[in-house]
Amino acid sequence: MSIVLSLILTGISGLLGPWWLMLVGAFFIGAWRAESVWGAWGLGLLGVGAWWLMVPLYTHLVSEGILTARLAALAALPMPVLVLVLTALIGGGMGGLAAVTGYQGRLLLRSSMV
Repeated sequence: MSIVLSLILTGISGLLGPWWLMLVGAFFIGAWRAESVWGAWGLGLLGVGAWWLMVPLYTHLVSEGILTARLAALAALPMPVLVLVLTALIGGGMGGLAAVTGYQGRLLLRSSMV
């Protein structure tokens, strides 16, 4: 449920603002729903990473692979599908860090209030 919510927040914020705004949703999901650091990391990784895979995959399918092939050639990658995989990993890694930051922020606020 939290991963789906993270995916929805990432998608909405990605349509409304710059690319980094997507990480704000992962931050708040990590602060609200995560139960551990690894749980927060997984929420951000899967939520943001899934969105960062779906958008380039859609672009790949619409352009019939032309854009992905050109990006792969530009980056000297052997297969165009690696562009999609690397995009998802980079976005997921940033989402995981944002969610962990939110989780740690929640812990910090709770410890300072006690």
